[in-house]
Amino acid sequence: IILSTLALSLRFTLITASMAPMVVNRSRWLRAFLAYCVTDENYALAVTRQKGTLQPGYLVGSWIPLYVAWVMGTAAGVLLGAQVPAEWLAPLTAVFPLVFLVLTVLLCSSIPLALVAVLGGVLSVIGAVYLPTGWNIVCAGLVASLVGLPLEQVLRRSGQA
Repeated sequence: IILSTLALSLRFTLITASMAPMVVNRSRWLRAFLAYCVTDENYALAVTRQKGTLQPGYLVGSWIPLYVAWVMGTAAGVLLGAQVPAEWLAPLTAVFPLVFLVLTVLLCSSIPLALVAVLGGVLSVIGAVYLPTGWNIVCAGLVASLVGLPLEQVLRRSGQA
């Protein structure tokens, strides 16, 4: 459980590393607070809103409703989870992957980004067969990200990016 949690949480290393150049001139306390406020969803919203810039107020403002919903959803799950009808379970479990699919599509605003996303998806599926739970996502994300920069440079030189 600990290794799976670590593996799944390592994606935030990639997320915050991509944000670092956008907040380099901000105070250490603000950077630490923004790192705490990052979720997959509001990161996708914040970085696609303004290409190459990050508005701290927007990131925090988009985090607050997510945090409130998370806390309230957790409380509702603890108090009411055992009473969820069995026929609701399949649709509820499908929501989480759909959210990530929508976020991926939103972030694929160029050919290189779309190719990196497809590569990451393919590597993740292959890795799911050979790696412990969660590590397929981290490894696929790292490899696809490392391929992304050279791919973007090649496509830019050929006039396709």
